Amino acid sequence: MGYLAWAGIAMCSYGFAIFFTKVSLKYVPNEIAVLITNGILVVISFIFFWINRHSVLSEIDGNISLGVWSLMAIAGGFLGLAVMSYYYALSQGEASVVSPIFSMSFVIAVCLSLIFLGEEVKLTKILGVIFAGIAIYLVTR
Repeated sequence: MGYLAWAGIAMCSYGFAIFFTKVSLKYVPNEIAVLITNGILVVISFIFFWINRHSVLSEIDGNISLGVWSLMAIAGGFLGLAVMSYYYALSQGEASVVSPIFSMSFVIAVCLSLIFLGEEVKLTKILGVIFAGIAIYLVTR
């Protein structure tokens, strides 16, 4: 399956996750919701690993450098902060406002990718970011 199909699955799944998270936050504290939902995420990660274990293990050759561990730790730290902040925002605000603002994280990813990963700057990417910003502004009004 190609990356666009996976991105589509991610988009739809995240939309449903937002809805069910918002509903569940009416009944449980943020921290409990984060523990349960992310516990399920860990289980699903292990399932994906188990299904793909042969190709995954052959790619890493048993050696993950300290630098790569550091990058994963930094990413995990930012992800943890993002998820906790998102749940707090979702518990206090409207999902129809919080979710689009949270989704603008892609703008940061686009900018960092263009600057540090040398990805191609295209007019369509720039326009996409601008239009997404306008859309978020309109949705949150």
